[in-house]
Parts: sequence; C-alpha cells; structure tokens
Amino acid sequence: MIRMVLGLGLALLVPCAGAQDAVATDGDKYKVVLENPCVRVLDYRDQPGERTHQHHHPAFVLYALGPLSAR
Repeated sequence: MIRMVLGLGLALLVPCAGAQDAVATDGDKYKVVLENPCVRVLDYRDQPGERTHQHHHPAFVLYALGPLSAR
C-alpha cells in the first residue's frame, strides 16, 4: 500500500518536474504580494518587448491592469 501511494505521489509530480516558479525564474518581474495555503497573488511588471523565462503557473486567474499581449 505504501509503495502504491508513494508511486502515485511521484507520478503526480513528474509533469511539473521541469517547470519552475515564475518568481524564481524572473524575480525582477514577479513579486509575491500575498501567499497562504489557499491563494498566491503575484504582481508582474515589465516593459514592452521584455521576455520571461519558461515557467509554470498552477491553476490561475489573470487580472490585467493595463494593455496585455501574451503567448
């Protein structure tokens, strides 16, 4: 039973293994505003033409306070 639970836990982590946290990859652009067990709020600021490194966001909602164009 323990092996099955451990195997399931590792299987769930594999898809995120290569993905990194946005604050870790681009700390100059992302700042943590609020973080608790239920929610994490990030502030993102950049200049036109700037790029970010590949990173991962778990389920998220985006609220833009200005013009935004992203891929």
